[in-house]
Amino acid sequence: MALRLAVAFTAHLSAGCLGYYLTSQHHFVGLGWPAIGVGSVLVVCWGRSIWLALFASSCVLHLWFQGAFASRSVLFLAADLSEIMFASLILNWRCSWQLGFYSIRQLHRILLAGVVAPLFGVIFWKWGYGFSPASDLSSSGFFSSSVLLWMRSATGFFALAPALLGWLTPPDYFLGPGKRESVLVSGVFTTLCVFAFSAWITPAPHPFWFALLPVVVLFWSAARCGIFLTTHLALMLLGAATLAAVGGRALFAQVVDNQQIATAWLVLNLFALCAVSLAVIASRVTLAVEKGKTASGRLDSIAGVLPQMVCYYDINLVRRYTNAAYQSAFGGVESLQPMALQDLVSPAVLEQSLPHCQAALRGAKVRFMEKIFLADGQLHSLDRILLPDFSSNGDTCGFFSVATDMTDFLQAQEERLALETQSLQTQKLESLSKLAGRLAHEFNNRLFGMLGHADIAMHALPADHTALPALHKILEIGREASELCAQMFAFSGHTNGKKIPVDVEAIVVEMTKLMELSLPKEVRLFTTFATDLPKVLVDEAQLRQALMNLVQNAAEAALGQPCEVEIQVHVQQRGAVDFHESFLRSNDAHQTLVVISVHDNGDGIDPEVLPRIFDPFFSTRSGSRGLGLSGVLGIIYGHQGALLVHSKRGEGTGISLYFPVDSSLIPTAPEAYLEARQ
Repeated sequence: MALRLAVAFTAHLSAGCLGYYLTSQHHFVGLGWPAIGVGSVLVVCWGRSIWLALFASSCVLHLWFQGAFASRSVLFLAADLSEIMFASLILNWRCSWQLGFYSIRQLHRILLAGVVAPLFGVIFWKWGYGFSPASDLSSSGFFSSSVLLWMRSATGFFALAPALLGWLTPPDYFLGPGKRESVLVSGVFTTLCVFAFSAWITPAPHPFWFALLPVVVLFWSAARCGIFLTTHLALMLLGAATLAAVGGRALFAQVVDNQQIATAWLVLNLFALCAVSLAVIASRVTLAVEKGKTASGRLDSIAGVLPQMVCYYDINLVRRYTNAAYQSAFGGVESLQPMALQDLVSPAVLEQSLPHCQAALRGAKVRFMEKIFLADGQLHSLDRILLPDFSSNGDTCGFFSVATDMTDFLQAQEERLALETQSLQTQKLESLSKLAGRLAHEFNNRLFGMLGHADIAMHALPADHTALPALHKILEIGREASELCAQMFAFSGHTNGKKIPVDVEAIVVEMTKLMELSLPKEVRLFTTFATDLPKVLVDEAQLRQALMNLVQNAAEAALGQPCEVEIQVHVQQRGAVDFHESFLRSNDAHQTLVVISVHDNGDGIDPEVLPRIFDPFFSTRSGSRGLGLSGVLGIIYGHQGALLVHSKRGEGTGISLYFPVDSSLIPTAPEAYLEARQ
C-alpha cells in the first residue's frame, strides 16, 4: 500500500509539473493538463485508497508554482481533484478494466470522461481566476476562456488515459496478429517523427504536411497492429509535437504564432483520437484471415454437431464463435454476438479463469475444472480445455474453448461411491456380526458353566471359608462378562426377544423418566413428539437399550459441561430422506418410517473420527468399552432400519434411527403422517 501511495504521488506530481511548465510557457495545449489523465487512471487501477496521495500531490504543486497557499488554493485543489474524481467515476461506472483497454464500450467511456470531467474543473478554475457576477468580463470572453480551460484538461486526458489504460494487461496481447509487422510499424513511425519534428534531418523551417506523415503510419497501426501499440504511438506523436512547439516555433514555415501552434496541435490530437478509435473498432469487428477461416470453416462443420460446448476467443479475449451446444447451454441467440470475456462471466469466475486464458494465449494447452451457472439457473461442473490457435507465422491469434458438462457424471459417481461405501459397510457389519454372534454364543455357553460351578462351590463351603471372597469375585466378573456377551449379541443383530407392535412415544416417555434420575445434573433432557405416531414392530428391550445408549453417549460427551439433549420422534416418508450417507440402508419395501432422533448441543465429533464411531471397541474416552454405539448399529441392522449421523464441530451431534413401519400397523392413509412435525 505504501508503494502504491508513493507511485501515485510521484506520477501525479510529475504530470502536474509538466502541465504547469507548459502553461507558464503559454503552450497550454502542448500536453494539456496531463495530471487528470494520470490521476484518474491510477484510481481505476488501485481504487480510492490513493486519494490521499493525489491530494498531497495537488497541494505540493500549488505551493511550488504559486508560492503561497492563498484563498484561491481551495478552488485550485477542488478543480484538480474534482476532474480526477468524476473522470474515474465515469470510467468505472458499469465498466470493467481487468482485461485492459480494448472494447468500444471502454472507448466511449474514455471519450465521455474526457469531455465531461473537465467541465467540473472549469467552474472552479473560472472562480479562482476572479470571475464573478460583478466582473467586467464579457460573455464572449468568458465563453472563450472557459472553452480554453476545458480544452486544456480534455487534451491532457485524451493524450495519456488511453495509453496508460493499455498497460492494465501485458502488451503481448495487444500487438496484433503479427509482432514482426508491429516492430516494423514502430520503426517507420519513429523515423518519420524524427524527420517531421526535428531539424536533424530536414533543415527548419519545413512544410507542416511533414507532420502528417507519421499520421499515415499511425492509421496503419490502428488497422493492423492492435490497440496497445496504436495508443502509445499516438502518445509519441503528441509528445513529439509538444517538444517541437516548446523548442522552436520556426520549425514549420506555416506555424509561427501561438494560435497557429494551438491549431496544429488540435489537428494532430484529433488524428490521434481517430486512430485510437479505429484500432478499437478494428479489434471488435474484424479478425485476421486465419481467424475468419477457422470460425467459418472448421468450426461450423465439426463443432456444430458436437455435444460439447465449443467457442472461440481472439487475442483480446473477445468471444467470436459459439456452436449449437454452447448457445443452448448459455442462453440461445444472444450468445451469437461477439462479447468480451469480462462481460460473459461474474468477477469471481473471471478471476479464476483469466490465468488459464492467458496461458492459452501464450501457446499452452490448458485443462481445468470450473463451476458456473448456466441458462437453467443451476450450478454446473465443466471440464474445460483451452487449445491455442496459431496463425501462419506461428503467433498465437486466439484459442478454442471446449467444455464438457460433468455435472451428471460427477453426481452419478458420488452416488456410486456412496452405494459402494454402504455395501462395504453392510458387508463389514455382516462379517463382524457373524463373528461377534458366534463368539458371544460360544463364550456365553462356557461362561454359564463357570458361573454354575462357582455358585455350587459357594453353597458347598461353610460361611467362614477363606475361599468365599474369591468365589464372590468370580461371580461378579462372570456377570460383567455376561453383560458383555449381551452387548455383542446386540451388535451382531441377533436377538432372542420377540418383535411386537410397540408404541414408541410411550417407550420414550417411560425411558425419559428413568434416564433423568441417572443422568448428571448438568444434562437437561427434552422430548418432542409428532401427532398420530404409528406403532412399530420392534424388540422392546432392544429399543430401550438403543435409546439408553444414545442418551448416555451424548451425556458422556458433555464432559461435565452443561448440555441439552433432545429426543424427537416423528414420521417421514422414504422419498423425503437421503440415505446416501446412511451407515445402513433401510429396507425399500417399507415407505413409512418412524424416526427417533437424539440431538445434543455439545462440541460435536471430529470429521476424522466420525466414520469410526460405530466400530466395536472404539472409543475416544478412557474407561469405555466402545460397544454402546456399535450395539445401536446392530439393533438397527436387526430391524432392517437405517441410521444417519449429523455432526459439526462446535455445534453438536444428532443421531437419527429410522424404523420401518409395517403397512398392517398403519390405521389411516400414510399421508396423515406427512403432517408430522419434522
